[in-house]
Amino acid sequence: MAESRARDRWVARQVHPLDDRAVLADVDRVFVTAHPAEPTVPVLLRAGDVALRAWMADARAVDDVPTGRLRRLMTERLRERLPADPDGELHAAVTAAAVVAAVELAFGQWLAAGASPGDVAECRARWHAVVPLLPPEP
Repeated sequence: MAESRARDRWVARQVHPLDDRAVLADVDRVFVTAHPAEPTVPVLLRAGDVALRAWMADARAVDDVPTGRLRRLMTERLRERLPADPDGELHAAVTAAAVVAAVELAFGQWLAAGASPGDVAECRARWHAVVPLLPPEP
């Protein structure tokens, strides 16, 4: 069964590969268009939702989601939003890693449960559960 699903995802990627660059550009747009005074958490939630929606929209084409690049992008953008934080680099890295891990975990669980469109809201709520675990804003 698992081999069959892996083969199906491989075949789907050959026919319709997920455009990682477009997903990252959409995530980046969330940070670029956010008001500088807007709290970080709502921006992170929107950015994570953008990535999650893209992966869910074409779950057949996703084998290994580009979490490394997503984490680096979020870290860079968060660092820009925390210029006065003396621990800004660490704060940004830890926060981005937590957000990306939560999105990846929720997405993986959604896939493992059958990738049902009816479970999208539950998957989104599952990854949003990371919010109380994030470091506080400086």
